[in-house]
Amino acid sequence: MKLAIFRSLPLASQVRFVLALGTYLAHRLAEDREVHLYHLAGEGKGIFVELAYEEARDELVVLRSFASAVPLDAYMRYLCLPEW
Repeated sequence: MKLAIFRSLPLASQVRFVLALGTYLAHRLAEDREVHLYHLAGEGKGIFVELAYEEARDELVVLRSFASAVPLDAYMRYLCLPEW
């Protein structure tokens, strides 16, 4: 999946898509919540999506979606990824 297409989906559809087709990679703590990292295969190296539970909305929400390896720094102590 291309990042632009994923981002064009409604939020609820993004969450369903990630949960149905994404590969769970890791989680980290951020502020007062757990953030879960998923990978969606696609052209090139695919995309990464962070999901978190939003208490105020009582639902999972997409916090961030990206194709770059730079945001993965927060997960590096939990992951062993192939070289980019």
